[in-house]
Amino acid sequence: MRCARTWRFFAQLPANAQGKLPRSVFEAAAGPRPLAPEALELPRLADHERRYRLEIPCDLAHFSGHFPTAPVVPGVVQIGWAMSLAQRDLHPELRFAGMEALKFQRLLRPGDTAMLALKWDASKQKLYFAYTVNGAPCSSGRILQAGGHGPA
Repeated sequence: MRCARTWRFFAQLPANAQGKLPRSVFEAAAGPRPLAPEALELPRLADHERRYRLEIPCDLAHFSGHFPTAPVVPGVVQIGWAMSLAQRDLHPELRFAGMEALKFQRLLRPGDTAMLALKWDASKQKLYFAYTVNGAPCSSGRILQAGGHGPA
């Protein structure tokens, strides 16, 4: 795992009445932890497809408690990232109505560089997504469009 370290310099560190630097005060001074990776869009294959290179931050907020000794990107977060990027770049009207064929095969960890492939199938009203790291599958599935699949 490789994680970029950044430095932030303060003229004076904040301290409480006992002269200590409480974690909450430090975190407030350091700023919020990221909720999503840096997503670099890669060349398009087709109008209904998008691909991204994702740099998973080492200090991702979702790592807290998931899991303390071996942090991983939770599956629900991966689904959220796929939805968010699809709504932004591919199908703005996408509304979650369920999942199909959800598979988790490899963990996404701090410092990973992952590839995310999205494909919108208008005829089936489904968003296909797949995460890979170094060509190995991590997770995949289909997100169903609300109001566009099955009984209302």
